[in-house]
Amino acid sequence: MSERTLISYSGKRPVSVVSGNIGPPQKCEALREAYKRHCSELVTIDEQQVKLLLVMLGIFSAGATYLASRFKNGGSSDLKWGVKVGLTIIALTLLWQWFHYCSERHNYRQAVRDLLVRCELALGFYAANAYLEDEALYTEEELKFHTKGGYALKTHISTVVVSCGGFLLILWYP
Repeated sequence: MSERTLISYSGKRPVSVVSGNIGPPQKCEALREAYKRHCSELVTIDEQQVKLLLVMLGIFSAGATYLASRFKNGGSSDLKWGVKVGLTIIALTLLWQWFHYCSERHNYRQAVRDLLVRCELALGFYAANAYLEDEALYTEEELKFHTKGGYALKTHISTVVVSCGGFLLILWYP
């Protein structure tokens, strides 16, 4: 996905054209369908992220469990130096791929959130008197929706980094 600059909604917002004569007559229905599609895509992005998070945690925890079982009853790991280096390279490659994937999904998530806000603007959710008397249906806080979700990126990446670190610690334990 190419780099996307998220729209800043501070200052003058665009006016909804749903009630005007710009575009096709079925534009309101098209906007509703686009909104539903974007909502569904946002859920799909999060589900995909969590599934791969669980796979990554499974890989590192299975490897750590196997290695830890080799130390059972005071024994030592008899893995050769080359095997340890190879496993370290694999673990770090998985970690790098995970970081890249998380960053891409986060950018995609923000783009979809931005599209949701744009649909909401077009549907007039931020216009006073459109749905509620003397006020807008949505507040200024909802305009910031496309900038939210950074915690998910940080949480997912840090979880996998810590589990990879635990795996490497067990791998290189003397």
